[in-house]
Formats: sequence, structure tokens, C-alpha cells
Amino acid sequence: MKLSLNWINQYVKVQDLPVEDLVKKLTLATCEVEDVIHAFQDMDKVIVARVDSLEKHPDADKLNICQVFDGKSTLQVICGAPNVRPGIHVMFAPVGVTIGDPAQPLKIEKRKIRGVESSGMICAPAEVGADLLFPDRDGILILDDEELRVDGNEPGPEKFLGKPVSALLPLTDTVLDIDNKSITHRPDLWCHFGFAREIAAIYRRSIHFDPLETESPATAKGIPAYNIEIRNQAALGYSGLSANGIQVRPSPLWLRARLAAVGQKSISNIVDASNYVMLELAQPNHAFDRNKLGCDTIAIDLSGKGIQVDTLDDETTDVPEQSVLILAEGGQRKKSHPVAVGGIIGGSETAISEDTTEIFLESATFPRERIRRTLSRLPLRTDSAVRFEKGQDPAKMVPGLNRLAAIIQKLCPEASFGKLVKSGDSKGTNNKIKTDLNFLRSRLGFDISADEVIDTMQRLSFRVSVDGKEAPATGGPKEKNARKSDAKSGAGKAKKGAGSKSGGNAGKKKASGKAAMSQSIASGENPEFLFVAPTFRSQYDVSIPEDIIEELGRIYGYDNIPETGPSPAVQSIPRNDRRNLERLLKQAFRSHGFYETMNYSFCSEAENEPFGGPGLKILNPVNASQGRMRLSQIPGIIKQGALNQNRFDSVRLLELGRVFDPGKTSNKDPEKNLPLEKNRISILSISDEDRRSAFDEFLEVRNTLETFLSGLNVSFYMQIPTAKQFYLHPGCQIEIGFVATDGDQELEDVTRLGYGGLVHPGYASSFELKRSAVLFDLDFDALARWTAARSRQSFYSPPGNQPDSLFEFTVVLKENDSTSRPVDIVRFLDIEEVKDIALKTIYRGAPLEADEMAVSYKVRASRHNETLSGKDSQKILDQIIQALKNENIPLRS
Repeated sequence: MKLSLNWINQYVKVQDLPVEDLVKKLTLATCEVEDVIHAFQDMDKVIVARVDSLEKHPDADKLNICQVFDGKSTLQVICGAPNVRPGIHVMFAPVGVTIGDPAQPLKIEKRKIRGVESSGMICAPAEVGADLLFPDRDGILILDDEELRVDGNEPGPEKFLGKPVSALLPLTDTVLDIDNKSITHRPDLWCHFGFAREIAAIYRRSIHFDPLETESPATAKGIPAYNIEIRNQAALGYSGLSANGIQVRPSPLWLRARLAAVGQKSISNIVDASNYVMLELAQPNHAFDRNKLGCDTIAIDLSGKGIQVDTLDDETTDVPEQSVLILAEGGQRKKSHPVAVGGIIGGSETAISEDTTEIFLESATFPRERIRRTLSRLPLRTDSAVRFEKGQDPAKMVPGLNRLAAIIQKLCPEASFGKLVKSGDSKGTNNKIKTDLNFLRSRLGFDISADEVIDTMQRLSFRVSVDGKEAPATGGPKEKNARKSDAKSGAGKAKKGAGSKSGGNAGKKKASGKAAMSQSIASGENPEFLFVAPTFRSQYDVSIPEDIIEELGRIYGYDNIPETGPSPAVQSIPRNDRRNLERLLKQAFRSHGFYETMNYSFCSEAENEPFGGPGLKILNPVNASQGRMRLSQIPGIIKQGALNQNRFDSVRLLELGRVFDPGKTSNKDPEKNLPLEKNRISILSISDEDRRSAFDEFLEVRNTLETFLSGLNVSFYMQIPTAKQFYLHPGCQIEIGFVATDGDQELEDVTRLGYGGLVHPGYASSFELKRSAVLFDLDFDALARWTAARSRQSFYSPPGNQPDSLFEFTVVLKENDSTSRPVDIVRFLDIEEVKDIALKTIYRGAPLEADEMAVSYKVRASRHNETLSGKDSQKILDQIIQALKNENIPLRS
């Protein structure tokens, strides 16, 4: 979006501000300024000159040899314009001047044209970048034309001979190109007056002219008023005004200059007035030819199927369903007829033309969601739609219409207006936000005073109450007295210290005299504030305390906030046993080559069925094959193993995740029964079968798990399960559980940890897992409860300073015997020197019987203050062997 500083100066004084400073402060406080454009700058380079005489070029029928007086001397210039003639004043580019597009500049040089010397160039508007300012010009610009007068009292061009054209036509302007993306959240900034308010707040200046306070035009008799009907909430509000005595003609120079500076082409006085108000107030509007409407009712409704409208872009637009339509009804209309796509574009059927004498002016606000949906389905974006899709302030609707009427009255003094009609919301809302000073300070990061808070927010047009009392005005941009005094002086003087170098530096200024008045109501250490946002900031903008933080920070100046290092209080971090257990688990298995994996919580009904049912149904599944919440992690981790079995020699995966048991929570209201989420540990290992058997892989994974559990200070067992698990090989599966001791009564309901073993070949084949795999599926919630309980019973014993004695023994067990039985026997002996016993290997094969296996165990023994002798170790081993024999567990010979 482009902003003309000449235009903004109409509301707040900016002409004394260095452009660089203004750009910097706007960028820091409000939005990014992408570029600074100097509009019509070539008018500073070309001068006013007079054509004294001319004659035809001897060798070119369309060229003339002109004698041009530049205020000092007469120069010979070749000109091919059809409208050049003696006695006129023109724009003249002397030799040495460079004009035109900076990308393709034209340097004026003395040269011969068809054998005749030419010293300079008589310029057309396009050659000095003024084609939008003087559209549809055939030839050069004649400075004597009456249309170039602003008010008719200026001296003629003869008095400006030899001076820059900009002295005669002061149209040069500085235009700021604003990055649209940085103001999408600020509907009020899509106009010149919105930025005038911002600049007034940043620089502590007063608004000396408020176009929103334009009075309604006088109502003339005999001008019919339309009925307004809003249907299906198609509009938030709609207002209209009829006018007679309209004369459509070219716009005056001042209006064309405003529009051309920001890239708008002049169409006619009525259309230009409509565009002017939109760019001034961000209130889009529309003008209809009333004679072409032929109705007595204007209806605003939503479109149905198959609606087409001939629009102003000379296209027939297929209007999407549920779009806003402006309809002409009644009168000469036998049926409802669309005359515009609401908020986006008008219809060509009722467009303003040269013959228009009676018009109907529209100003409305539409739901931004509907405008956005329509735009997403139309290959069309207009300036009006861009503003409506941001969300407009309903309180601006009627003032915008009054402003448009005032501009048209200025352009057509003979015009008369009817009664203003409206329907819907025309007041808007004022959001109220409560907070306190300590909250503001904690978020801003510095000690802002209550007076600075009040002053800053009032400059932004907020009303402020402190501890229930409204704060007196501090001279913000909307202060009536300041505006009236500035209007009398015609300049809008800035407060002391509000110049370009210090203006806007709120943090370095003392509160004004009026600001000091607020001290009596902000005397507490932590006053409470009530901020009432203006309507133009209440639409999709300021609504929560954090928004107030942003307003204070940007106006105070983020670059003015003192740099201070953080000083957090040093305190201990609360212990989270569950998180710590997760970390220990992952660390233990990572150190043995496992990779953590995370699978989807979704699965198919077929994958859930073996684990207790179809599972919880997903209403909007990612795909049809994942329409249920998983009851087990086993299918997912096996599929991961199958996916990677041909990519790696060995695959080791660990998953810690949730499964979902539907309908297990207890609530009296069935609708509030939520699925019970359980945390599970799944471990999968596929070994390199050329290096290690699947059973050896099982033993290694089991030893890793044993080592991990032993370090958690929990007593556990591993035994052949009484109930076989279908997903594990019947000849190689174990049950892992906890052994309760004194003080563990609260945990008796969760003694089982889970199961492990080799994956059943039949179950593995259903996932195309072709290699043998080890699988453990454990209850993490149970493990967390036992670990937390035992951490409360923890004790400390100092480590011994003597070396361990290690010895092994091998026993023969039946295939169905539990390998944990010898371990339990040794532990039951309670030999003080035995610190640990662990399973080492299992052997099957000759010379053992088919139903036998040789199981080896390793014993670690030591004394605290002395080394075990060979005799002591043998004595311990004999004691163990005897206990095993007493239980009919023979040693392998």
C-alpha cells in the first residue's frame, strides 16, 4: 500500500519531519516501509517556458521548429506534438537534465534532428512521470489550461518563466510504500487517516483535521429514499444516500494529484471521490446510477446457484454460492436483480457514466469471513475487497458516507442530497481490557510508570481508568481542544520536544502537565487499569492484556528499553520421577544399540482384534486402513521391523508410547467417559543370524532388561508364564513381574510388568516379518508406580573396597521349567556375601535329552572389608549346589 505524505499532512503535520526519521520510527513502531518514492520529481527538473513561434520542419511533415523562451534566452527546439502553438507555456527540459524512469533514464542533449539543431525538449506528461496525473493527453502539457488551477487565484505561468514546474504546480510528493503483510492485523491502517493517527501517537502530535467528523449533508426535499433490507446476515450494516444534480466531469487537479501519487488512475469526479474516501478512511463505498437501478428497495442477501453479474471489469462474473449480493428490488424491477457483488466489485449495468445526473451512494460493512470465502473462489481481488477481508469498523460506515457526500458536494456544488438511510450495526463495539501495572512491567521488562501507561494509551485513542476512576486526557491525538486550536493555526503544532530527532521517544520524555494530573488516581504501588479500545481497534485487533503490552512496547520504542541481563532466582528443579525413569530407560537401551521409534497411534480394526476388540473408532481417519486407536504397540513395532529387516543386518527398536482402552474411565455421565490411555514399552530386536542365534539375542535383550530393572531398586521375577501369549513363540516366552515385600501392599494390584520372548512365526508372517525377532511388551505405568514407591524406601550402603569373586555353575532343567527358579533358590538362601546372580547362557542339544536344557548362571560375591579366599568361595558354591539338589535341580556333569 502506498501513502502520500502530502495527503497525511492534511491531518497531522509531517512536512517538517525528515523522511528517514519517519521511515525508521514507523518501521520500529508500526510496520515495515519497503520503499520511499519521490512522486513527480521530474517537475523539479523541468522548467516553465514559453513557445514564441514555430515553423514547419523542412524535412519532416509532423515536426515543428519552435522558438522557446526559458526566462533568459530563446532556444531552438524541435517538437512533434500536435497541440504545440505560439503563445503557450510548456514544460521544458533543458540540455543536461535527466528525466524519465530511473530504470531507463533519458538525458537531454543538444543534437540535430533531420538536419536541424534542437536544444532541449518540450515534455509531455508521460515523459516526466505524470501520465496518471494527466491521463488521456494527446501531446504536450499546456500550462495555461484552466484545469491546472487549484483555486483560481494563483498567478499565471508567465510569472514562473525559467523556474521549475513544481513552483507553478506544487505536486511533488513523497510516497511511502508499506509492506502489506505487516498490517494485515490492523484494518484501521489501510488508509491515510489511519496512518495519520499512528504518526500523531508516535510523535506526540495532534490531529488537526478529522474527516470522520464530517457533518451530514443538508437534506433536500423531493429526493426519494430507498428501503434497506439485510437478509441472512449478509451485511453487518448498510447505509445509503441519494443525490440529484450530479454532473460527471473530469476531477480537479488536487484530486487527481492525490490519487496519482498512490498509483490510482483518475476516472471521473464521482468515481474519484469514491476512491478517495476509500484510500482516506479505509471505508470502501460505491456509487450507483440511480436511474439505472430502477427500484425502491436495496436488499443485501446471499447468492444461490448459477448467479452471474456483469461487473465493472467488463467481465461476466460467476458468483460463488453464499457470496454477498446487492440486489435491486421493487419499482420497475419485477424481480430481484443483482447489481453488485457486495464488498468486492460493482456491476457495469448501474455504473456511473457521463450522462449520470442522479446517484445512490453506498457505505456498508460486510462479514469478513464471507468476503474471504468469495475471494478464494474468484480470480479477482479489488482494493475494496482487500479492506473488507481484514474486517472493518461498523462505526466508520455512516461517517464514511458523510465524508463522501462532502467531497461530492465540493466537486459538484449544485448537487443536493436526500435522507441518509441505514440498517444494521453502525456503532461498533469497544473492547475492554483489564490488567495491572505489575503485569505490564513484568511483560515489558522495565519499570514503566503509571503516567507513561496512561499517556501512551490515550495517545492511541484508548480511554483509560485507574482503580475505577477515568484518567483525565493527556493531550492525545484525539483531544478536542488541541484539534480546535491546531485547526485555527492551520498547522497542528507539535509539542515541545516532538521534533524529528526526539519525537516518539516516549521513554525519554517527561509526562506533560496534563499527564501529571493522573498521579492522584495512580498513587498505589500496583494500580489496576481498565482500557477501553476505540471501535477502530476493537475489530479483530486489541482484545487481551497482551495486546496492551504490544501497544506500550512499540510506542515506547523497543530500542529504548534498557538492556538488562536476566537474573533468574536460583532454585532446585522439582523432581519428576516419571520423566527421569523415561530418560533412564532410553539411555539403558540406547547404550545397547537400540533406536527409539515413534509409530502412529492409529491402526486397523484387524490389528486391534487379537488384543481385545476393534478399539476406539476415529471419526476422521487419515486413511481407511488406520481408522482405530491402537490397543497395543506390538503390531506397529513389528511392522517397523519388517520394513527394516532387509535394510540392516540387525534391527533394534524401542518404543515408549500410549495405547487407548475405550470406555474404561468411570464417570456417571456416559458421554464423559474417555478412553483410558496406558503407557507401554515395546522392545524389538532382530539379530544378524550369521553371527548370533535368535535365542542368544533373546538372552542378551533379557539381560539388558534385567540390568536396567536391577538398577531401579525393585524386586522382580522372570518365569515361564502360566498363560501363553499368542504373539510369542510357545517354546520361548517369559513373564516379568514384581516381587512384593513389606511396605508394598499398595502395589499388590500391579505385580505384572509384561511378557517377552521370540515372536511367534505365524504372527510374524502376517506382517511379512521373515527373520526371527525378540519382542518384549511391558507396562510402563506399573514400572513407574513401583519405582516411585521404592524410591521412598531407598537406603544407602557404602561401596565395598574389596574385589568381587565370580564363579559359575550349570544346571539341567526341563524345557518347561522356569529359568528363574534357581535364582530364587539362591536368593532365598540369603547368603550375605552373594551380591548378585544372573542367567548367562541356555544350551539345548546333544548329549541332553530333547526335553532338557543346560542353563548357566554367574554368581558375584564379596565381603566389605576383606577378600574372599578360595575356600570361602568354594563354601558358598557348595551351599548353593546343595540347595539346588534339595530342590531336585541337578548340576550338569
